[in-house]
Amino acid sequence: MIPLHVKRKIFTAILLFTITMGTGMLGYHLLSPTSTWLDAIYMTVITLATVGYGEIIDLSHNPAGRIFTMVLILFGMGNILFVASTFTEFITDGELQKMMRRRKMQKMIDRINNHIVLCGSGLINRKIIDELFETSTPFVLIAQDEHELARLITQHPDLLYISGDASHDSVLLDAGIKTANGLMTALTDDRDNLFVIITAKRLNDSLRIVSSANNPDNIDKYKSVGVNSIISPNQIGGLRMASEMIRPSVVTFLDIMMRGTTGHTRFSEVVVAAESSLDGKTIGEMRIRDKTGLVVISLKQVNEDSFMYNPAPDTRLQTGTAIIVIGSVEQVATLTKLAQG
Repeated sequence: MIPLHVKRKIFTAILLFTITMGTGMLGYHLLSPTSTWLDAIYMTVITLATVGYGEIIDLSHNPAGRIFTMVLILFGMGNILFVASTFTEFITDGELQKMMRRRKMQKMIDRINNHIVLCGSGLINRKIIDELFETSTPFVLIAQDEHELARLITQHPDLLYISGDASHDSVLLDAGIKTANGLMTALTDDRDNLFVIITAKRLNDSLRIVSSANNPDNIDKYKSVGVNSIISPNQIGGLRMASEMIRPSVVTFLDIMMRGTTGHTRFSEVVVAAESSLDGKTIGEMRIRDKTGLVVISLKQVNEDSFMYNPAPDTRLQTGTAIIVIGSVEQVATLTKLAQG
C-alpha cells in the first residue's frame, strides 16, 4: 500500500503533466485551426522536450504562437521537472520496493491458514511475537505504528504484517481473518479491543479469541462478545509478585522454560483428531514418551471443565481430548502428527 502523502504527490504530478500537455495541445490547435490534433500533440512534445526538431505548425509569422511557445516552455518545463523528480523520488526512496515487497507479502499471507491474527504493538506484543516465532506458530501482525513495525522487521525479517487499523474489515480480510483459527488483541484501549473483536467475529465466528483487558471492570463486556480468554495485566502482575514470594523456585523454572532458547522447551497442548492413531487408545498403548520424548502432564477430556493431572497409563484418549505436555517444539510437532492422523 502506497503511503497517503506519496499518493498525493504522484496525483499532483500526474495532474500537472495532464494540464501542461492539454494546454499545449489546445493552444497549438487554436493557433493553427487547420492543423490536426496529432500536429498539436507533436508540437507540444517537441516544445517541452526541447529536442530542436522542425516546427510542423509554422510560427514564423505568428507572434501570438511564439509568445505562447515561450510561456509553455517556461511553465511547462517546470512542471515536467516536478513530474520527473516525483517519480524519481518514488523509486529512489524505496517506495516502489516497499510496494513490491508488500504485494509479495500479501501473496504469502493469502496462502496461509489456521494461523493467528495479532493486533497491536508495544511491549506486550513484542513478547507475544517472540514466543510465536520460538514455537513456529504461523501468525499475521496488524499494527499502525510504522516505527514499531520497522523495529520488529529488523528483529524478525520473516514477519508477516499488515499496516493499518485492525477495526476495519478490509485490514482484517487482508490478514486472512476468514482462514485464521485465532485472534489476539492487546491494544492500549479496551474500547478498541472490543471493536476489533466484534468486527473479527462478524467475519469469522469460529475464531478463538484472546484479549488483554486493561481495566478489570470490563471483563464482563469481553465475555459478552465471545472472548475465550481474557488477560488482565494488572491481575497477572499481582499474582506474579505473590508467586515470587511464596514459590520462587516454581517461578524461576517457568521463566527459564519460557525465556530460554536452548531446546525451546515449552508447555504445549495437542488435541486428538477424529480417526487419528491416538483416538481410542490408552496413554500406555501409545507410548507417547517413547515415541516423542514428551512428558504428559495433564489431560482435558471433551465437555469437561476439570483437568486430569498426571494421568495413569490406562487413561483412554478420544476425539477432542487435549493432551498437555512438556517438551521441545520438535517433539510437540511429532505428537501433533500422531494426533492429527
